[in-house]
Amino acid sequence: MLDDWIKPLKLRMSIDEFHRLPRRAGCKFEYFNDHAWITPRLRRRHAVLELRPMRSVLPSDSRDIEFRLLDQLDWDRLALLFAGAFSDHPVLENLTDSSRREAAADCLNTTRSGGDGALVQEASFVATASDGKLIGAILVTRVERREIEHPMLLKGSAEEGVSVETVPHLTWVFVSPWQSRRGVATSLLAGTCHALLASNQTHLYSTFVEGNESSMLWHWRNGFDLLPSIESNFAKMRRTAETANHVEAS
Repeated sequence: MLDDWIKPLKLRMSIDEFHRLPRRAGCKFEYFNDHAWITPRLRRRHAVLELRPMRSVLPSDSRDIEFRLLDQLDWDRLALLFAGAFSDHPVLENLTDSSRREAAADCLNTTRSGGDGALVQEASFVATASDGKLIGAILVTRVERREIEHPMLLKGSAEEGVSVETVPHLTWVFVSPWQSRRGVATSLLAGTCHALLASNQTHLYSTFVEGNESSMLWHWRNGFDLLPSIESNFAKMRRTAETANHVEAS
């Protein structure tokens, strides 16, 4: 749903100034009519975590933070937390505060209604402060494995009546910017891992936007393995086809 909220940033400048702009992987840079146009482009990367027991990494001064299963009453309070957590996201950072909250509510409503796959209730958690205020959340859904490994090949590939394998997917994990870098997200992940292991799951998949360095580092620190990109998969398929054609020609 983030794709629906992509807004280009328009800046008046000279062509020399445009060439001196720092580039970031998650944006497209264009120049015309004396303006720079910077448009976020959501190129997604997928990762997978082999499930194992994890420990909470909260520091000793964070004993006032509690973790519990997501409750239906939490949904209405998640949008504000989501908007704050992703205020520097390549897409949401260019929105006004009100639009950012609207985008957050839109994304969460999609997840709640099953648009991101069936919610895995027993593996979705929230973190709360001593006053009951939500400071973090992790939402896990079930998605088709092929949606992650071969997303460009989905259309028209399903056979009627054939069951499709689904896997747990970390759809959202977000923490209040005032509580960042304290281990809250990793502790939420630990709860999810324990819950999935208890239901005999072996892997947890995840997706993040290319260019979101903090998310990429978080996945790496927590043991996720990066899956080949779509471009890599198609390059491999192309090389295989070229090799087969060469053998036939020989």
